Amino acid sequence: MNSTNPRTENRSSFIEQLEDRNLLSITPTAGHLAESLQATPAITVTPKVAVATKTTFTTSTHSDILGQNVLLTAIVKTAAGKAVATGSVKFLSGTRVLATVALSTAGRATYLLAPGNIMLFPGSYKLTAKYLGNTTSKSSVSAVQALAVNKLVSVKSFKNGLITSIVHAGSGAAIKSGQTARVQYTGFYTTGSIFDYSTKHTGQPPYLSF
Repeated sequence: MNSTNPRTENRSSFIEQLEDRNLLSITPTAGHLAESLQATPAITVTPKVAVATKTTFTTSTHSDILGQNVLLTAIVKTAAGKAVATGSVKFLSGTRVLATVALSTAGRATYLLAPGNIMLFPGSYKLTAKYLGNTTSKSSVSAVQALAVNKLVSVKSFKNGLITSIVHAGSGAAIKSGQTARVQYTGFYTTGSIFDYSTKHTGQPPYLSF
């Protein structure tokens, strides 16, 4: 008649779960393993300690005009300089989460502040990137990057209520009546929310007739 020890089975199951989650490693102790089903082989449990990480954070500019794109880039490495290829990074403005992005295999995460994504309105901001960590790598927070978003310039108002501003002035020949040109634009309500932008429908700025 075969018999089993419930305590032995429960202990083995618990240890296997910890090992499957990469939370410990098991090394059998030297000597004879018990043959009796009532006994449990002696083991050494070594918890795996998560390694320290460093998050480096950069922005494509420290000063822009409302409506311009700003690229946020975070790179996560271990203290030994090895890229951390798993986990996610939160890009923050103060405590506000702008985006959460998964790391690439090179330990890099990027996010574009742009029309259609998250945009920051005129003001001064302190941005950071926080690596959230995992079972093998500790979390880390980058140094602060300052960003100033400036108000629109060269503002012109029309009788119908439309207000326009040139963010980037062209340097080519003036457009003549009847010609077409590709136009990059962002449309805002006076409350600051976006109602339209040039790449919203086709992914490319549209051609407009003049």
